[in-house]
Amino acid sequence: MRRSLAVNVAANWAALTTTIIVGFLLTPFMLHRLGDAAFGLWVLMASLGGYYGLLDLGTRNAVLRSVARFAAVNDSEALNDAVKTALSFYTVIGGIVLFITCIVAFGFESLFHFPPNLSVAANAVVVLFGIGIAIEFPLTVFGSILEGLQRFRRVAVIQIVATVCRSFLIVAALLNGQGVVAVALITVLTNLAAALAKTAAARSAMPALRVRLGWSAHHAVTLGTFGLVTFWISIAQNLRFQSDSMVIGSLMAVESITMFSMASKLAQYYTDGVQALASVFTPEFSHLSARG
Repeated sequence: MRRSLAVNVAANWAALTTTIIVGFLLTPFMLHRLGDAAFGLWVLMASLGGYYGLLDLGTRNAVLRSVARFAAVNDSEALNDAVKTALSFYTVIGGIVLFITCIVAFGFESLFHFPPNLSVAANAVVVLFGIGIAIEFPLTVFGSILEGLQRFRRVAVIQIVATVCRSFLIVAALLNGQGVVAVALITVLTNLAAALAKTAAARSAMPALRVRLGWSAHHAVTLGTFGLVTFWISIAQNLRFQSDSMVIGSLMAVESITMFSMASKLAQYYTDGVQALASVFTPEFSHLSARG
């Protein structure tokens, strides 16, 4: 168990270290190429994406826990019922995200202060992010399955490859004279590619997995009960890290978001490191609990 936990923590920290290094190298380059206003818009959209994540309602952690418990006792039928219930829920949430995206894109200019020359780009970025998140929501289930099975190394490898590929593509696009819309498109596509890779890895790690839509009242209650607890934690984290740029963008200007986000991101890395350590214990403890 010690070796397994150590390897999983190391894998998470490797992925986080890659993200931090890429962030240190890529952020000043993006800021120089995009300018304060466009970069501030980019940070603002990342914050809005974090609020979309609240629609998860804690289901991701509930799926992770259920997978770990059912895998521990080899109950593939119950595991498949939990997965299909979560997949159906996420599909509905994806539709809600698309609906919200249309509303946000329609009133985006009235909500935040940004230069007139960024009006078209801002709406395009909103739509791209919304579509990407809507598609990613159902695929989130498979990332949770991998973590529930304690395949953190596979998740880390996928995240590292996606992060490195994304950074090279963004650099190439900006050197070619592209702007924030191209950065958004690259980000959405690489995120979707990573989600599809996790889907393939989950199906490979668990041959008995059946991908289908359906509903189980029992598993819906179980997932919802546990998910509601972690949902409040998600709200707290969004208020702590995602609300600042939205307040600044609505009351001041998107250029001001850029300056604030630099210090905020550096502070957030400490919390990310702790979360990368702590996340490996949920599936391990759920596994041990199921085994008595």
